[in-house]
Amino acid sequence: MREQKIIMVNDTEAINNIYREKLLKILRSKFKNVSSMGLFGDRFISKVKFMLLAIFSNIFVISSNLRSNVFSLGFFWTRGVVILNGMGRFRKSKTLRILLIALFNINYRKSFLIQSYADYRYFNRYSNKNFYWVPGSGGVCKKIGSCQSLLSVQRNDKLNLTGASLLEFSNYIEQKVNIVGCTNESTKNFSNFNFIGRVESKNIFLSGGVFLQPKGYGEGFPHTLADAIVSKMKIYISSSEYVRYGLHKLGGRRDVIFKGWFLLKNTNLVAQEVNEEKIVNVYLELISKNI
Repeated sequence: MREQKIIMVNDTEAINNIYREKLLKILRSKFKNVSSMGLFGDRFISKVKFMLLAIFSNIFVISSNLRSNVFSLGFFWTRGVVILNGMGRFRKSKTLRILLIALFNINYRKSFLIQSYADYRYFNRYSNKNFYWVPGSGGVCKKIGSCQSLLSVQRNDKLNLTGASLLEFSNYIEQKVNIVGCTNESTKNFSNFNFIGRVESKNIFLSGGVFLQPKGYGEGFPHTLADAIVSKMKIYISSSEYVRYGLHKLGGRRDVIFKGWFLLKNTNLVAQEVNEEKIVNVYLELISKNI
């Protein structure tokens, strides 16, 4: 029998190193042949290498991010685990949903770990595959700033979708929001925000002690939200995202602030479910079950 080769694929290898670092480290300690690969942001040769391995080798594929998931699902005969982070800006696309359902159904040798509770419920209705809801990639505790300051972590391309929701909250409480991860140059229409720009991951919450999670993008379970919960920040979240992320299923409770916005309660209980150690152990259990 050929040696089982485990390949973790993502849009870029760097994304694996950032968001799957601990999982990769443990996998490499448990199995002999584990590698990380980027299919889109890295060299084109990576796609060719992956295709050759899928055709001629005995590989077990762990894929993350929408583009890499769709690409790897094309090799339906391979065994593996698919991590569906979220639908992002395409969450309302019926065409994409139909495509994913078709790909899920022909990938009979894979299991699917879906981070969005809403997506988990949706896809579970249309397939008898091995679907599991895993809320995110795991949060870690970080230092936080003043509890008098509001903070949200965004990207310039995401802010075009989430900005209206953040402005709604900002206008209601009549306070500016510190936006980490965005630059002022391409977001000039949002005068109610203070743009912090990119900072090191360990310092991502130093601009505020109150975390805002808006609606508009459709992530699976935002990594920064998990970090904020584990870091014991005060968290305001839009009502739609509270349900989408399944916080009510994780022990979370809510106080209504105004229409469309909640204050997350029972964060200590939720933190037990979304901390990195707990989530990585769930991934390892499901991966080991399928290898």
